Amino acid sequence: MARQIQSDLMSSDLNLPFRFEGAYFKRWKQKMLFFLTLKKVTTTCTVEKPKVSEKDPTKEQLKNLATWTETDFICKNLILNGLTDELYDYYSTMTTTKEVWGALQKKYDTEEAGSKKYVVSRYLRYQMTDDKSVEAQSHEIQKIAYEIISEGMPLDDQFQVAVIIDKLPQLWKDFKNTLRHKTKEFSLESLITRLRIEEKARKHDKKEEVNAIRRKKPTPPGHLPRNCRNRSHPAVQANLIEDELVAMISEVNVIGGSEGWWLDTGASRHVCHDLSLFRKYNEVKDKNILLGDHHTTKVVGIGEVELKFTSAKTLVLKKVLHTLEIRKNLGF
Repeated sequence: MARQIQSDLMSSDLNLPFRFEGAYFKRWKQKMLFFLTLKKVTTTCTVEKPKVSEKDPTKEQLKNLATWTETDFICKNLILNGLTDELYDYYSTMTTTKEVWGALQKKYDTEEAGSKKYVVSRYLRYQMTDDKSVEAQSHEIQKIAYEIISEGMPLDDQFQVAVIIDKLPQLWKDFKNTLRHKTKEFSLESLITRLRIEEKARKHDKKEEVNAIRRKKPTPPGHLPRNCRNRSHPAVQANLIEDELVAMISEVNVIGGSEGWWLDTGASRHVCHDLSLFRKYNEVKDKNILLGDHHTTKVVGIGEVELKFTSAKTLVLKKVLHTLEIRKNLGF
């Protein structure tokens, strides 16, 4: 009951530190010492009980003893009420504030000294991996660095920058070397920004590579399934949707003299149905081409076709087959 009353009185004080449970002792100790100083009772944490003559004590000795006894009682119970119930039950058996305070420091200061070594070890051993976000892993390294700094071990910003660069994963080897050879120093925030930009660029490039692989997916020899008259053929149906999407994207980037072309289709030969698009042309005889529905059609000529793109580049397709039966011009 008495402890509950003391606890209620203390809970109204905004300077009261958090309830110590066995972790973060250094932080709790600093807060508790500040709290005890405000209460003007902190002296009994280090001062022994004053001695009084057994035979003939002076008034001053008795006064000092009475002051110390009252102060020690208040200070000891303020400290005990800053502990969890389990720790309270253990340390409340001790006689004086000095004994309680000394026992807490002996146990938890020693343990936190060990935790310092542990956090430094974590910092040194941490290595980024390719299967996680580099930016997220950089923040994890920074968190460990902040733990070290909070333990009173300063870390220079440039040292932290060098550590993060050194811990970049294997796939970042070239970018790591680029950062190492930068003559101008940059801040932690600047480094994280660079990593974020680079990571986004890599994700975009990877996505483009995947799309390129899909665009190169083989189709039935001769032409695209969507232009086949026998669209019910299984091979045609299997590739119809994907190939049309690829062709549509390619078509947007082609201009001038290229209307009716579908590019990057996976066709095994260039095929064109419009004679007016040829800049060079030779008639041929007795030549056929296999279409996607597995029937052949006659090739009436072979020549060169020039395509112009929105990028201002020009592409010349050579050995383009001219056949009247196909409905769309196919490239690549």
